[in-house]
Amino acid sequence: MPNTKKPKKESEVHVEFFDRTEENMIPLQGDDGKEAKFYQVACVDMDGEFYALLEPAEDMPEISVGEVAIFRLQEDKGNDSDLLLPLENEALMHKVFEAYLKAAADGGCGCGDPDCADCADDGEDDCGDGCDCGCGHGHHHH
Repeated sequence: MPNTKKPKKESEVHVEFFDRTEENMIPLQGDDGKEAKFYQVACVDMDGEFYALLEPAEDMPEISVGEVAIFRLQEDKGNDSDLLLPLENEALMHKVFEAYLKAAADGGCGCGDPDCADCADDGEDDCGDGCDCGCGHGHHHH
């Protein structure tokens, strides 16, 4: 008898990259009340949730420049804005970061739209470390 079960559809993932500019800088207040500035380097839309990947603008005791912290975006209906909630589930953190790395390695967001600016591949070494990922975000390749 043939297998009539439909294969499980892989969830759609969209990754949007952001330049490290003042307009993409987000101030966050730590537990100690001090404000630290982070660049939003990417937003991952996965499984109906949005996640922000933030890189510190300067080295901090908990996280260094070149590393990212992952937050889940949640709408704050009372303030008509978004809340950034630290992601603490290790498996989910890994899944979100892997989606980010895959999109960076693919040179775009992976949406498949030929007109998408994130997916444009001009064949240049945009991140300057000799790779051909085309990410333009200066992340460290291992």
